[in-house]
Amino acid sequence: MKKIIITVSLAALTLTSFGQLTMNKSPRREKIGKIISVECYKSNDQYHFIYRDVKFTTIVNYKDFTMSKEEFDAFYFIIANGLENKITGKYELETEKDFFILNFKNSFGAYVEITHFANKSANVAGRVKALFRKPTYKLFGKI
Repeated sequence: MKKIIITVSLAALTLTSFGQLTMNKSPRREKIGKIISVECYKSNDQYHFIYRDVKFTTIVNYKDFTMSKEEFDAFYFIIANGLENKITGKYELETEKDFFILNFKNSFGAYVEITHFANKSANVAGRVKALFRKPTYKLFGKI
């Protein structure tokens, strides 16, 4: 009985040991900018943002979104233009994959609050910490 158990165990170990791990080389990411709770990276022609969701005060939750070069440039232009001209109000921005609400405010200096919806049809949203003018330039790699 012991021999049968040992034989079956060895056969099972031998069959499962053929599964090998393969390493895929991930594309090199270039850091564009970083501020306290948001980071921006570039990989090929894609821009990747990682941010801490400030919607919750006790839970540390990180979310991300990716943009093409054209979307990145438009996103920066809208935010920088709004902060430079000190506009106020809510503006909606839609990319290929994501949906954003940019809420520009002017109390204690111009800043923008970004609400990110990972799925256009879902009600699941993440909020980016308020961005002022100079940190925004730093995040987008303009300083």
